[in-house]
Amino acid sequence: MTFRFTGIKVLAAAAAGAALALAAPIPAKPAPPTLGQWLVGQRYVAIPLQRLPTAHQLVRVAINGRPALFVLDSGAAGTVIDSNQLDRFGIGGSVLNGTGVGAGGAIKVSLHNVANFSIGGHRIPLGKIVSTDLTGVIAGFGKVPDGSISGVVGQDVLTRFGGVIDVRGNALYLKIP
Repeated sequence: MTFRFTGIKVLAAAAAGAALALAAPIPAKPAPPTLGQWLVGQRYVAIPLQRLPTAHQLVRVAINGRPALFVLDSGAAGTVIDSNQLDRFGIGGSVLNGTGVGAGGAIKVSLHNVANFSIGGHRIPLGKIVSTDLTGVIAGFGKVPDGSISGVVGQDVLTRFGGVIDVRGNALYLKIP
């Protein structure tokens, strides 16, 4: 009786092939996109934010072509400008006066038409802006690099334009038409 051990040769060849496969470099998976990359891919625009020592974030805006710094405030119902700065931005008289609610309670507010509003260099159709005396709020931030605070960007902008705040990346993403 004769035995052939061809099975051993096959096993040895398979083992050698497996060893070669293990030694070959495995192609690296591409890193998943960052939040910012994904949002830009979804047609959002990135707007840089400036972080204050208080951890609040500032965003550059322009009202009627005049630049300003606004605090980004996701807890504010609307975008608000300091009523003491209306003339600086060429904002006319109010179209409506009333009472609003701030962190400290009831506040007097006015509604104004705005011809041109840009955020981070991107023009958005804001149309109207609320004004109130923000003297105490602005003073609370202390000295701000690159200028002074003139207002607050709130939920009206964030909601209308699908705002996503990347706190770690210091960026605001908006889907602007």
